Amino acid sequence: MILPIIDTERLILRAIQNEDREALYSIYSDKAVMEFAADPVFTDISTVDQMLQSVANLHRKGVSFEWCVSLKGSGMVIGTCGIHSFNNCRTEAEIGCLLHSDYWRQGYMSEAVTALLSLASRYGIKQAIADIDDGNVRSRQFFIRLGFEYRSGTHFVLSL
Repeated sequence: MILPIIDTERLILRAIQNEDREALYSIYSDKAVMEFAADPVFTDISTVDQMLQSVANLHRKGVSFEWCVSLKGSGMVIGTCGIHSFNNCRTEAEIGCLLHSDYWRQGYMSEAVTALLSLASRYGIKQAIADIDDGNVRSRQFFIRLGFEYRSGTHFVLSL
């Protein structure tokens, strides 16, 4: 699957490219951003190169699709979002996102994830899942504002 470009009012969501490595390092080396992420804080840009290879491999296998979140106009990459962990019928998938802390509380990730959920629905995803650590109050509030409801453990779900 070729990742479609997703165009919103203020953002362009597009495939991650090698040219994004510096911007991605800025995001993934930000301790505030990575506090609750599955990956540790990146301490070396070579880790971005490994991540880029992993993103490409998972995309080729059809098990994970990741977009850069970039500002319309400047093209500056400010975050990432993606769909992964599909169920066998490919009707459920997990949604993940990271946004550079300089851009928090400006509505950018709401805009990006809303557009991503719309695309997921068009591709047959019926239920989106957000797996959020107990201590990650900001993310829990964010996904609840988008309509997700607590299911169990660390899972919040949204029927599309």
